[in-house]
Amino acid sequence: MLRASEEASHRRPVRCAIYTRQSVSSSDNLSSCEVQYEACARYAESQGWAVVTDRFDDDGYSGASLDRPALQRLLDLLRKFPLQHVLVHRLDRLSRSVRDCVTLLDEFRRLNVNLVIVTAPELGPTAQDQFILNILASFAEFEREMISARIAESRARLKARQLRFAGGVPFGYDSDPRTKQLVPNAVESDIVRWMFAEAGAGRRPSEIAEEANFRGYRTRASARSKSGGLWTARQVLATLRNPTHIGLLKDGSRSVRQGTHPPIVDVDLFHTVAGMLDARRTRRPKVSHYGAMWPLKGRILCGICGRPLTPHSTRRGNKVYRYYRCRATAGGRDPCGYQVSAGIIEGVVAYQLPKRSRDELDSHRIRDYVELVIFEPESGTVHIRCSAPKAPRDSSVNAP
Repeated sequence: MLRASEEASHRRPVRCAIYTRQSVSSSDNLSSCEVQYEACARYAESQGWAVVTDRFDDDGYSGASLDRPALQRLLDLLRKFPLQHVLVHRLDRLSRSVRDCVTLLDEFRRLNVNLVIVTAPELGPTAQDQFILNILASFAEFEREMISARIAESRARLKARQLRFAGGVPFGYDSDPRTKQLVPNAVESDIVRWMFAEAGAGRRPSEIAEEANFRGYRTRASARSKSGGLWTARQVLATLRNPTHIGLLKDGSRSVRQGTHPPIVDVDLFHTVAGMLDARRTRRPKVSHYGAMWPLKGRILCGICGRPLTPHSTRRGNKVYRYYRCRATAGGRDPCGYQVSAGIIEGVVAYQLPKRSRDELDSHRIRDYVELVIFEPESGTVHIRCSAPKAPRDSSVNAP
């Protein structure tokens, strides 16, 4: 018969995984995900649990959706290897949607995995505790919607007053510490005016960049380059194309609006330079590439509210993740908030098309074959109405 110490040494260790999430990506060495991980690791150590070496950090992902790479990796791990616990710092780090939170809790129960909230470790698997978890999930979703509504109202007020409300500060300007509005930077604005004068005289961006570096002009200092870096032709071109320098503000990817900050470049010179740059184009404008990247743009609707799903993409390293999201506020109603992977929905649509149009999925001609796509997020059903003569008029399939 084993003594107590020998019995403890033969007992299997309690293994756990830590999940962290931060909505806004941070370049700080000590990010919010790092703080969450350290708190969870300290709690696991106090309980004598062994933490798996894999990190599951969704840095820069919203809690409104389960389409997060680290979360999906964690679920895959739990389905393959038995773990006793999943640790999160707070419940809203796991999800800010009641529906998604219930889905995850059901999945954890099915896999015999216990969710441990470090800030509320007393909550367990009992019915009362699960009820409290549902209440916490409701508060997390309510908080997310309130924050979203306040941000939208604030942006609308600033936009009505022609004020700046987001985005980086372009070269040539500083951000006023009190108002957050743009004010000209004396040194940088002189460099910008010099670049426009050189471009107006017919010099190419590559030549301007070479001359700027020779003169000792440097880009704005950053965490990577404390004294600024060398200019490149691409950076010069971006400067010459930036409408902020004539008193405008970018409003979305392709539209502008009037701002309140003073211009540092003459409007006529700006348009003259823009015309000269357009005349040197050796390939199609970027808008054609944008359209080809989103073959279902303007053709796909939300099956719940009937409003269009809009394209959205995020970049992680060298990889771009594309989605179609229901985030329109038309009709005064809140968006459903659902999203679907662009690759998956486009693959489902392509499978239903004739062979010829399948081969052309990545081109504009896909729009010649697809008239309407309706995605029902709750059931995963996709309704496709095709304009190709041989295609079925209304076929329903389930998205994987």
